[in-house]
Amino acid sequence: MRLTIILTIVLSLSSLLRAQEKNQDFKTISKTSLEQLHFEVFKGLDAFPLNEEMTNIYQERLSRISFSNIASLKGKQIRKLSEVVVLRKVNQELTHDSGEMDLAKFNPLKYGFMFYEPYDQFFQIDGSSQVVIIKANK
Repeated sequence: MRLTIILTIVLSLSSLLRAQEKNQDFKTISKTSLEQLHFEVFKGLDAFPLNEEMTNIYQERLSRISFSNIASLKGKQIRKLSEVVVLRKVNQELTHDSGEMDLAKFNPLKYGFMFYEPYDQFFQIDGSSQVVIIKANK
C-alpha cells in the first residue's frame, strides 16, 4: 500500500515537472521580450538595431530552444554551458549563467551557440540540473 502511494506521488511529480519544462521555451516570444534579449547583448547601441532581418533570425533560432532536467536526458551527449563562448564584444559585462536559475531570465542570444548544426545539442547550466536544448536545424 505504501509503495503504491509513493509510486503515485513520484509519477505525479515527474509528470508535473515535464509539463513545466515544456512550457519554458521561446516558441512564442513577444517583440518586447526579444528587444530585451537583444539589447542585453548589444547594450542598446544604435549601431546594432533590432531590425526586421535580425528579428526573423532570432525568432527562428529561439523557436528551437527549450529546457529540460538532466535526469530526463540519460544517454545524451551533454556539454557544459561554460564551454560556449559568451559574446562580450559589445557588452563586456556579460557572464556565463550558472547554478539553478529562473529559466525565464536566461538569454541564449548572449552565447555563441552553433544554431545550424544538423543534430540536437544539449548544454547543462554549470552547477545545476538544468539543460538548454537546441533542436537540430532542418
